[in-house]
Amino acid sequence: MINGPEVSGIRNLHLVNSLGIWHPRIIREVFMKLKNLFLALVLSALVLTTGLAQEKSEQKTEGSPRLAIPEITHDFGEVKAGTPLKYSFKVRNEGTADLLIKSVAPG
Repeated sequence: MINGPEVSGIRNLHLVNSLGIWHPRIIREVFMKLKNLFLALVLSALVLTTGLAQEKSEQKTEGSPRLAIPEITHDFGEVKAGTPLKYSFKVRNEGTADLLIKSVAPG
């Protein structure tokens, strides 16, 4: 690196000692540059993925299903133990694409 007499106003700056070990200040500078580069890459990746996600979401809104359930609860009132209970919820698709219900589980 930079060894020898004055370079850009710096006198006798030795970056590596006689054992070949880097000076701590240089290690910090390199680490900071790598950190800044890493942060720039992460920020760029976030911007790109956000843009792609927005494009995909805009495409989905053009022809997407929309589930509409007017009533999501039902009260059976007082029921004797062992009495079978049955109720059907009304489900509508108010979207412009097919609505696929893949599974239903009692709550």
